[in-house]
Amino acid sequence: MEKTLCGRYLVNVYSDGSIETSRLPIEDNKELEKYINVNDLSDSISQVLLTMKYYMLIYKEHIDEAEENGYDFDIDYDDMVRSSLKKIADLLEVNLMTVTSKVTKNLINENLETLTLPEFYKIANSFACAYYHDHSDLKKTEFYNCLMRSLPKRNQTNNIKAIELFTKNPTISFLLKNNKTF
Repeated sequence: MEKTLCGRYLVNVYSDGSIETSRLPIEDNKELEKYINVNDLSDSISQVLLTMKYYMLIYKEHIDEAEENGYDFDIDYDDMVRSSLKKIADLLEVNLMTVTSKVTKNLINENLETLTLPEFYKIANSFACAYYHDHSDLKKTEFYNCLMRSLPKRNQTNNIKAIELFTKNPTISFLLKNNKTF
């Protein structure tokens, strides 16, 4: 039996327990593309995307600071990735090694081997450079390719959609499991 989509709704849940729903036109996905819901993703993809989002925020802060103070943009990328991993572990209330494992053991490099942490440092930096400096197609980055090679079977459609949204807009908001946004 074929299913036909009859309606699409956006549900907003507030901290006081109140709920608002609004009907969306079926052909309008713009409202749904304002955030990525980590509840719809595998843990590995959500943690990798969250880590990269925080990395992108730190990277942008360093760019702005360098431009504001008139000095060259020269930072420790490895330290920025380590800070990002720690921030996401704290945010998700998981062990730092859990998040580190997601960005290494669960990602596959171009040689079809698990990613090492130094390799993740490199692809995180090249992704940020592609976005902030080169303004190139983020789907051509090793980060994107690495994610697509590493898709888990669980929630594959949602994972692909989230990766596509993230590569369109790496500053997109995430809806976390505790219904907070990041």
